[in-house]
Amino acid sequence: MRVNRLSQLLAGLVAGFVILLSSCEPISVSVNQSGDIAFTRTEGVFAFNPATSKLTTIDWTYGTEAMPVIVRWSPSGNAVACTYRASKESQSTKVMLIPVKGENKVLYETDKVVTQLEWSPDGAWLTAAQAGEDDDIQCADLILINPADGTSKFLVKKTGDVHRWLDAKTVVFLQVLKADKDNSDLLKAELSTCDAASGKIAKLAAAVVSKTAGLDASAAAKTIVFTALDAGNSADFEKDMKPADTWLYAFDLGTKKLSKLSGDFYADFARFSPDSAKLLLKATDAKEDSAKPGLVSFDLKTKTSQTLVENLASTVSANSSSFQLYPCWLNNSTALFWIILNVYGSNGQALQLMSVDLSGKRINYQPAIDSAVASVVQSKGGY
Repeated sequence: MRVNRLSQLLAGLVAGFVILLSSCEPISVSVNQSGDIAFTRTEGVFAFNPATSKLTTIDWTYGTEAMPVIVRWSPSGNAVACTYRASKESQSTKVMLIPVKGENKVLYETDKVVTQLEWSPDGAWLTAAQAGEDDDIQCADLILINPADGTSKFLVKKTGDVHRWLDAKTVVFLQVLKADKDNSDLLKAELSTCDAASGKIAKLAAAVVSKTAGLDASAAAKTIVFTALDAGNSADFEKDMKPADTWLYAFDLGTKKLSKLSGDFYADFARFSPDSAKLLLKATDAKEDSAKPGLVSFDLKTKTSQTLVENLASTVSANSSSFQLYPCWLNNSTALFWIILNVYGSNGQALQLMSVDLSGKRINYQPAIDSAVASVVQSKGGY
């Protein structure tokens, strides 16, 4: 869900990953089945393989106005879809298809910010969440894009940005109904699915969510997970609800039952591991008012959690706004996350891409990435 604000570069000298600040475009990476990590930065779109330390230039934008923001590998790994701002001041966005071999193709253009981008599992469709037409609630509209011919249409209006494909034809999302009159960051919503071909919507569960609600779906686990302040038939706004106090819920697609997975921690982000056995969470201790978020692995079978990183950099702040940092799985036993360093003085901040495995071992990939990108820049004439 979005904040209606123009994108700006973080004030001060920024090294490492450039922090692109926008209407709730999260800072994220995308991993394919070969372990290649795709990411965007000022110089363009790249892929880095931690096992080989090889950097691949997917698209070069340095010296142009175009600002690549969100990148997603196709399921086959033969292409990426990427959003581009026309410039850092503009909200106009293009969705591009960039094959590993072949010519780039514009799939979709809009004068609005695109805040999320997702592939269907078979690669036949893309969905984009863009700033919605309902300015009162400030939610999103989902656009269905056909990568084969570049046609597009509205799929669902008034939704959360975060949505996921359950299978090759079904999109899972939160349908926004209304905002709390006393706190616009709280929304009454319905966990729903939509058939991409017919547009038919099925309502699964009522919920009260925050504007940064997390959601994921797994066909293998037959489960949808999402974060909410309350969920179920009786879910409604209550006095003194706080947007940060969101629990982790699961909806079983087989039994159609809703359950609360967390009772001692809050979560505002959830992602299934590739084998669907675990969840990667941004979680905080519900018993501590001043608790800082941690990166947590949650075992769905045993319902036990393991903290991988304490004091996680969950957001980055600039110009009085806060922007989400999305961790992700590198593989079934290793997660990717960021740390934030002040590299020059007190304001020159840089993101460092890190990995952590279930044993606690950490690796900082940023020096290798920065060195490799710098070599490409020098080969093209230098900064």
